Amino acid sequence: MDNEGSTVASHIMQLAYLLKTSGKRMYGKVAGLTATEWPIVTMLIREGEQTVGDICVRLDRDKAPVSRDVASLVERGLVTKDRAAEDARQVMVRLAPEATVARAAMIGVMKARADRLTAGLSAKDVETFDRILQIMVRNAQDMRGDR
Repeated sequence: MDNEGSTVASHIMQLAYLLKTSGKRMYGKVAGLTATEWPIVTMLIREGEQTVGDICVRLDRDKAPVSRDVASLVERGLVTKDRAAEDARQVMVRLAPEATVARAAMIGVMKARADRLTAGLSAKDVETFDRILQIMVRNAQDMRGDR
């Protein structure tokens, strides 16, 4: 397993880079989003409203740049933000109702990207790989404490 682990990590890093660069082009073209904005909007589409803190943790980004991206998205009418009812210190971010056109375009891109990415794999392969990736993400999150 000595070399296999480093090979897996290398492939994952290459995959992440390729997905990021193609996403930047595709989401920029269909929704006018920057490379740092589209992961936020994608998360909101997939999972619904999030706190700014949740976005920071999930994307492994600092609060200041995430807040700037959210402010830009608010200004363009793509998301809304307000204080959480149960804890006024938390800022909740959600897709704006007016963002339906951008949302529909992004869902189309997300589906097309997923279909292209998993072409040639069976449904069982995709399910197994997804389960493995979830474990690896949790393990990588745990590794952040190793600094």
